[in-house]
Amino acid sequence: MGIAVLSLYLIELRRPQLDAWPAVISSIGAPVGIAAGALTGGVISDVLGFSGQWIYVVVNVLLAGCLVGLLRSPKTTPRQRGLLASLRPVLAAPTSMGWLCAALSTAMVAAWSVGSLYQSLGSAMVATYLDHNGSLFAGVVVGMVIGLTTVGGPSFARVSPTTATFCSLLTITVGMIGMVLGLHLHDEPVFLVFSAVSGVGFGGATTGILRTVMAEVPSDEIGRFLTIVYLAGFVGSAFPAAIAAILDSHVGIRVALVGHASFVVAFAIVSSALLARVQMESSTTARG
Repeated sequence: MGIAVLSLYLIELRRPQLDAWPAVISSIGAPVGIAAGALTGGVISDVLGFSGQWIYVVVNVLLAGCLVGLLRSPKTTPRQRGLLASLRPVLAAPTSMGWLCAALSTAMVAAWSVGSLYQSLGSAMVATYLDHNGSLFAGVVVGMVIGLTTVGGPSFARVSPTTATFCSLLTITVGMIGMVLGLHLHDEPVFLVFSAVSGVGFGGATTGILRTVMAEVPSDEIGRFLTIVYLAGFVGSAFPAAIAAILDSHVGIRVALVGHASFVVAFAIVSSALLARVQMESSTTARG
């Protein structure tokens, strides 16, 4: 709920000449925080030797600082009637945009499931296949993958939002296949390279989705539309992580890893097919 509301906050307060910034900030803000948290957690526990409880102290101090900054932020637009009501979560998409909502929701599931894979199985993967024990290397891997999402948006910035999403989903698919291959070959460089590719695709897809929403969805419908997309992303990416954890404890990391990666690839393919349908319908309507 927090990420959805903060994204709406940025969109509502945007200035016309900086339309791209809300999408960029919304897409990279959370990944940057996750990457920094993964690295910081590894340093606090493995390098400095402090108790894991100190991680929560650091996080809460930072949150307090964010709250102070938010309260001190200048008002850039006048208060509008009905603005608070527009932030109320309503699970409904515009009638004419059902297929677009389905396409972007499945794309969000595919993108965010990349992050959930590394967060849930990262330590087990590097320990089993690459003989790296402890939290630090796993934190570096998670930080690298999710930190590189900041590269994904700018990488596809010169193409249309839909094309950017298509290309990002293809990048995710290639990254997942290469990453699994690298682990099974016990090849650390291959694993790291394709993990980085997956991170770039993750960021590109998230930014592409938000750009598409801002370009295609009427302003008074953005709040409800984004609520659906974010809910799909959170729930959809949490589901394979939970199943993978169960599989890991019963049938081993190999089945859990391949199953989770296959889930990501499947949703990337489904989303691409739905986006192609939306594009075809838009072209048909434009010709008509």
